Amino acid sequence: MEKLGIVSTIKSKRDARLAIAALSPSGRELVNDASAVVDDSMKALLSHSSRVNENLDQMVGLLEDI
Repeated sequence: MEKLGIVSTIKSKRDARLAIAALSPSGRELVNDASAVVDDSMKALLSHSSRVNENLDQMVGLLEDI
């Protein structure tokens, strides 16, 4: 993932054996894009159920809180 530019690694100042992985700006953008696709897919899937459709906004709000 580092070679693809999705994450970067940072060596620990306290322990040379430890490397910390962090999302790069490109990685954050990829996660945001994927989250939007998942949200849209779940809304489309759940919209087929009339009972779920009535509570969809509430469910999305709860998921966002998580």
